[in-house]
Amino acid sequence: MIITADKAMVPQLKELWLCCFQDAAEDVDYFFDRRFESAEGLADMQDGAPAGMLFLLRAGTAQYVYALAVHPAFRGGGIAGGLLAEAQRRGRQSGLSTFLVPAEEGLFRFYKNKGFYTRYYAWKSQGQLCRTEVPERNHREEGRIKKETGERSREEKTGEACAAKAAEIRSGCTEFQLKDCGPQEYYRMRACWPGCGDIAWDEAAVCYAVEENAHAGGGCRKILLPGGQQGAVLYRCVGRCLLMRELLLPARCGELLPALAEELAGEAAAGVKLPEQAAGKPSSQAVVSPVLWRAFSPVSYSGSELVKIGMSDQPGQPGYLNLVLD
Repeated sequence: MIITADKAMVPQLKELWLCCFQDAAEDVDYFFDRRFESAEGLADMQDGAPAGMLFLLRAGTAQYVYALAVHPAFRGGGIAGGLLAEAQRRGRQSGLSTFLVPAEEGLFRFYKNKGFYTRYYAWKSQGQLCRTEVPERNHREEGRIKKETGERSREEKTGEACAAKAAEIRSGCTEFQLKDCGPQEYYRMRACWPGCGDIAWDEAAVCYAVEENAHAGGGCRKILLPGGQQGAVLYRCVGRCLLMRELLLPARCGELLPALAEELAGEAAAGVKLPEQAAGKPSSQAVVSPVLWRAFSPVSYSGSELVKIGMSDQPGQPGYLNLVLD
């Protein structure tokens, strides 16, 4: 039986989430603490407990299917299809289309069989940026050595090396400055940006996306350009890759991307733990590579390719899908 999930079910839903996804418990708590009440949760109940679930997040005239999960003991019994059908039924009753982002390439066929069409795309470009040393750190020992010898910490040296590399790449391209950008300011910037995509998130949803990105170790920066032009970038590290989740950049500014990515990679390498660190293993040569997702602007960048990332139950012209949760 499919029901609307309420607050009393949160502990059970968290347990199901952790069983199905590789997310940290604190990240799951973050979603339920800050987004659950504004989302519509559906749960398929079996023997008094949720065997499957999904969440519907409102985005203008559409609803986003997020965190579709089925307990391993109940997979293959049609629970996922039933939840999707109920989500689409509720969407149609409210005049909403339904969209989602398959977690992997093979799921596009699964959702196609459920009545979804491949519709959303993004530009993706990958390439090696810089190598940064990310050793295991002993802050007390570093402080002692620095005090006795005046030697700079490895983190300081790494930061300077990344800054020097960024300056080298910047030569010959338009200068820019990066400033912190808060959630409300980012919402105001993207609200008036031309070509803002097919999905219309409200201010609360945009602010949550920015805050959730920061919680995951990412950042949001305003890009100050000559002549008063501005842009912005929302970014984080995923494994060893720098992911520009959303990029607002004026047309004809594609030459900025290598320098921008290099500078952000320097920030991210110092502020985000890599998998080897999390496992207690040192990584002496951690490669930080960019993954550039182009958003809102026809910015040319060599080596980029158009990749499919989302599907909708309403066919239509291909479009840009913005700010979905990872």
